[in-house]
Amino acid sequence: AEMVKNGASKIKLDIKASQGAADIDSGTDFAEMMPGVGQIATRQPFMRSLFNQRNTTKEYIKYNDQETIVRDAKNVAACEASTHNSKITYKVRTLQITKVRDYVDVCIDMMEDYEWVSGEIRDLVNTDVALKVDEGLLLGSGTNPELNSVDAVASTFAAGSYALSVQAPTVIDLIRVAACQISDLGQNNKFSANVILMNPADQCLMTLEKDLNNNYLIPNWITTDGVNIGAVRVITNQLVPVNEAYIMDSTKGTVVSRRGRTVEFGFENNDNFENELVTVKAYERLNFLVRNVDANAFMHIADIDAAIVAITKP
Repeated sequence: AEMVKNGASKIKLDIKASQGAADIDSGTDFAEMMPGVGQIATRQPFMRSLFNQRNTTKEYIKYNDQETIVRDAKNVAACEASTHNSKITYKVRTLQITKVRDYVDVCIDMMEDYEWVSGEIRDLVNTDVALKVDEGLLLGSGTNPELNSVDAVASTFAAGSYALSVQAPTVIDLIRVAACQISDLGQNNKFSANVILMNPADQCLMTLEKDLNNNYLIPNWITTDGVNIGAVRVITNQLVPVNEAYIMDSTKGTVVSRRGRTVEFGFENNDNFENELVTVKAYERLNFLVRNVDANAFMHIADIDAAIVAITKP
């Protein structure tokens, strides 16, 4: 009105009130919720995938192996009589299926009020069992109820005929020697090492070794990424202790399963009914089978540094 009446070029406004975010009681009530639930880092189960898989409907597995064998073929002149002591003895062995279990009690109210909780709890117990199975297949004691394992059946590396024989050896040379030993134990006919399990730190340092001129040491029989050393695939996992390794012919191991991993919800466990609780349980029945005649297909390098010293040529 002032501008129209008097041609004023400027006017004065009196601000009586202003609006800001503080006028909203809680701005976070209107925040955008990102989908999903952030997951804490968890190691990847890997052991099961290395071996043959077999199902069973029984608690016990029996297998029959040759126990001893004498080969006594002889040269004979024409039709002359001869004596021979060739003989085989056999032994039946037993493997018991064992069980891995995990469970957690959850308030039914929580399950109903937060739709994502059910999936999270199911995944928790399911993953826990998978990780425990993974650990058991590598490090189990073999005494029931623990799983039989690579560690339980593996022989311990000893330099043997390769002692003091390798010039300036590296971890790569050690792996090559261990693979040769497994082949030798199989009469260079039955076993062929195809996998070595290492701690990630040891594998990383292995790929960084250099000569005196700081050139990387990569033989022509190892892939440049260090994943394959000859026919042996390098697999890393935190389950393997630092400065240790397990090398094997994985075709000689079998995971025998009584049934697949099972997840169940129980509403009548103990005082669940009274307290509106649900028990979420996961379990699996299985074991690891290595025939006694195939045990030498698995080897444990208990001390990488000491093993390298043992094969070093003076």
